[in-house]
Amino acid sequence: MIIYQRYFFNVGGKKLREKKSHKGFTLAEVVLSVGIMGVIILLISSVFISGLYNIKKSKYKIAALNIADKKLTELKNLPLCDNTIPVSDINSSIYGTDFVTGALTWGSSSPDITVQGNENINNIPYRYTIKISEYNDNPPDDPNNIKKVNIEVKWKDPQGGDKSIRTITLIARPKKTY
Repeated sequence: MIIYQRYFFNVGGKKLREKKSHKGFTLAEVVLSVGIMGVIILLISSVFISGLYNIKKSKYKIAALNIADKKLTELKNLPLCDNTIPVSDINSSIYGTDFVTGALTWGSSSPDITVQGNENINNIPYRYTIKISEYNDNPPDDPNNIKKVNIEVKWKDPQGGDKSIRTITLIARPKKTY
């Protein structure tokens, strides 16, 4: 800031000093402060936009996890205490199923089973694949053998690219209650 000083004499003849200041900011100071504010606003807005993008990505992933959980619950609602669960029961119990490779059998080494289907959530199509196989650490002649269930849910991210989640769990044949 620039301060101008001027001397003058008053009526009594005494020398008095009058300070006359032109208070304000120069053009350079204004331009510099606007530039700094622009950089700060740009940084804050980029963090905000990145946060919104991550929220949207999380929404799709949570929907996929909910589908996987729902399919596992539907699978557990099958009559697992039966020796053989036919394809028709699997097809009718797991909502949205398009394809089942075979019946689920207990007590012997059964072939791997694949269940595939589609489900839409918030206008996003999700494709799920359930693979049921023998659990390797379990003896094949054990009548209460354990099955490994691998559920994979795939979807196309609206910003581009294929995304997927995978859950793996074990299920055992429950004991029959009479």
